[in-house]
Amino acid sequence: MKFLIASLLLASTSTFSAIITSAKIDATNENILVDVKYSGGCAEHTFKLSLGDEACLELDSKAVDCIAMLFEDVQGGADVCAAIVRKTVVINLKEEGLYGSYWSGAKLTITTHDNARTATVVIP
Repeated sequence: MKFLIASLLLASTSTFSAIITSAKIDATNENILVDVKYSGGCAEHTFKLSLGDEACLELDSKAVDCIAMLFEDVQGGADVCAAIVRKTVVINLKEEGLYGSYWSGAKLTITTHDNARTATVVIP
């Protein structure tokens, strides 16, 4: 009986992956600030930005246009709590290798695996 109740509670809990609400450049600290929201509140959610091998198009000699995926990792594999959590994910340009003359002026569109919403920033 306890298993059945737990299963029903898990099945009825509405969870969704993170949604990007906005993004902006913090040029002073050389970061991209990505605002996300997700359901949860009981487990730690961490985020990682990833550019695939063919993620960028070279539009001209001065700028590139890239798509990056924001991956969400939930500690323990699931967060069954139902709070709506808002968080600003800080992505350091240097740590991600997004600095230097190649990246100056690059348009970076950040999305999630389900393309729920995207946000675009221009790298200084």
